[in-house]
Amino acid sequence: MDIDSADNETTAKWGVERIYGDALVRRWSEIVPLIDAALLHGSGSVTSYGLFIECLATVAQCWIDEDEYGDVRGAVITRFEDQEGTRIIAVIAASHPDWFAGGHETLERLEEFGRSEGCHKMNVYGRRGWLRVLAPRGYYEPYITLTKDLGGA
Repeated sequence: MDIDSADNETTAKWGVERIYGDALVRRWSEIVPLIDAALLHGSGSVTSYGLFIECLATVAQCWIDEDEYGDVRGAVITRFEDQEGTRIIAVIAASHPDWFAGGHETLERLEEFGRSEGCHKMNVYGRRGWLRVLAPRGYYEPYITLTKDLGGA
């Protein structure tokens, strides 16, 4: 199935589905608390509103998981990045109550999407604990980022 089929607002269910356009606008109020929860422990440089705008502009992608009643129970935001000519899909925010039990299926879906879009790597941005969870799936820590607030604007 074509992921970006023009006649569909969402994709086929693969554990998570990509949601965009009018469907994203209609369901954002269900999604935003999950994204805000994921960003709570971040650097503060990314906001849920900014990610919403990126998803509407198709710079980023919003993925949701629904329960048996159709309610959103998990959400992931990805976007494409370029590092010196290498196309990368990056997980910017992810929140799901069963992430550690079933998140590997979501990662497989996102990895497949990245490959289909010409990506050669997938980055997952998060706290250090993610390394322990993702290392058995082939993820590694190529570097760390150290940050110091310098004040000002």
